[in-house]
Amino acid sequence: MDNSIQNIMTGFVDERLDSTMELLRDTDKEYLSLTKRLTSILEKMDSLKSVDAEDMAVINVYREVMFNIQAKEEPAMYIQGFSDALYLLKFFHIL
Repeated sequence: MDNSIQNIMTGFVDERLDSTMELLRDTDKEYLSLTKRLTSILEKMDSLKSVDAEDMAVINVYREVMFNIQAKEEPAMYIQGFSDALYLLKFFHIL
């Protein structure tokens, strides 16, 4: 694939993913709360020095929050990607 076309497609995909996550933050209060919680957990993880019980608790919370975030993001990204694929197929008169 030509580099310029690849750059255009990469930009298109990045923009669509960003807009999907923005829409989730705007419409899903739980998702917004999870992303804010993730930010504070990541700050705590930056200061971890050893792996004691308290640190493991932070790591376990991180894993739980990431799981919940991904459970919301993946269906939204799939739906957006499917919709965009159909749009592009119609735009290029393939469908």
